[in-house]
Amino acid sequence: MVELKSGQNRLAALLVVTRWIRVVWPVVFLIPLGVLAGRFCTFSITDPIYHGLVGAHEWIWAIWAGLALLSVTSAAWQLLAAEREVGPLLRFACDPPRDIRATFDGCCTQLGMPAGLVFIALPNPIAFAHWRGRAVVLSAGMVSELSPEDIGLVMRHELLHLRRADQWRAFAWNMFFAMLVLPGFRAVEQILNRRREHAVDDACRIGHEAAYAQLLLRNSPRRDGLYGSICTSSAGIPGLAGLNLPPDYLTDRSLPAIVAVTVLALVLFSQILFIAALPYLQANHC
Repeated sequence: MVELKSGQNRLAALLVVTRWIRVVWPVVFLIPLGVLAGRFCTFSITDPIYHGLVGAHEWIWAIWAGLALLSVTSAAWQLLAAEREVGPLLRFACDPPRDIRATFDGCCTQLGMPAGLVFIALPNPIAFAHWRGRAVVLSAGMVSELSPEDIGLVMRHELLHLRRADQWRAFAWNMFFAMLVLPGFRAVEQILNRRREHAVDDACRIGHEAAYAQLLLRNSPRRDGLYGSICTSSAGIPGLAGLNLPPDYLTDRSLPAIVAVTVLALVLFSQILFIAALPYLQANHC
């Protein structure tokens, strides 16, 4: 227990530090060096600041690589922490009923893909594709009130996530946005995940349109069917819990991503100006 709490404290500290760095670091490269060149020399602090800013521009790619490594490490650590939270569920794993096993094996045969089934004896409705192991996790509470057809559709939904490697796609996007070393891309990740859910839904409802529509209506947190996913299909990917939101809400939330991309463009433009003005900046200093 003490070790777990210590690990959580280290994670929290790492996330706080990374969050502040991701917000503040572009400011260093957006300060106009021409304003400081050869000026304010009466202040002793001006020269170290000036040469520090020039050095930062000269080493911008090394600095960015270091910050990206820190950001990716933080995101991966957060992902592993979320994955460990799934671990206690797997302790309730048991042999599935014969009809559940038979239905699952039939779905695997139809899709032409091998996969494992982890059946957990919990009354909560749980269903997700286990992103590390090639397996579908299904709870007794998920199937207790479903018809055999609905159970097959739930299994097909999660198996299609496995076949499409959606969990790894989510992981790759999470790492990519972490490498940009700027916050604001969470809503974009949610939109991408929503597109993956819709692609799986479109494949699942073929030949089962009415049954699948009712399944979504009953087992999605959104009861109006506007936008939903079956139960917990994205378990293990942190930050994607807010999937069941109307599309216009997610679009509005994308504004921070636009700001982040704009800031990155400004940093790149500032670096281009720095390279062009480097002889002048080197000749004019305190």
